[in-house]
Amino acid sequence: MEQRSEEWFAEKLGKITGTRAADLMGSPLAQKTLISILVSEIAMAQRKASPLTQAMKRGIDMENEAREYYKIVHDTAVKETAYIEHPKYSICGCSPDGLVGENGGVEIKCLLPENHVRVFILDDIDKKYAWQIKWNLFCTGREYWDYFGYCSDLPGDLTYYEKRFYAKDIDFEEIEKKLLKFTAQLNEFLDQFNLNI
Repeated sequence: MEQRSEEWFAEKLGKITGTRAADLMGSPLAQKTLISILVSEIAMAQRKASPLTQAMKRGIDMENEAREYYKIVHDTAVKETAYIEHPKYSICGCSPDGLVGENGGVEIKCLLPENHVRVFILDDIDKKYAWQIKWNLFCTGREYWDYFGYCSDLPGDLTYYEKRFYAKDIDFEEIEKKLLKFTAQLNEFLDQFNLNI
């Protein structure tokens, strides 16, 4: 199965994936919005279409180049994989940009130059990307995950920015607690309309 294939989209239908983790862990309004998206996907047997912006297209187009650059920087192999389901919760899964060795992973972001430089200036990444990485760690059981920002438009040391997240620093109990509360609410709606995942 390849990422962005019909099979891949079908596998993720009605699931909480890395790009949705920030909503799960966010405000009650964000959670209700996520529930509405999941219920509608399950009811229609069709994943919510996201418009492909120029920034998103850029990220997709540059991802392989960025992955190769990461391999060179770390002198390591990176395994591509389409989708990993959480070993305990089938509603949860992630689509890693790469698995690194036996214990790591990498999330690649190819932002526009001004946004990439902003990450340097703040020395921090967007909250939604941080939750995506934490979610990947939650789903895979790996020890660490790298955020790897890549922008070939910029010279020298500005070309890439990285930040490593360690599983030992993440409160997985809090994630699980919110997940169980969320899935209980989701199941109430699904039962109400006789829908099954």
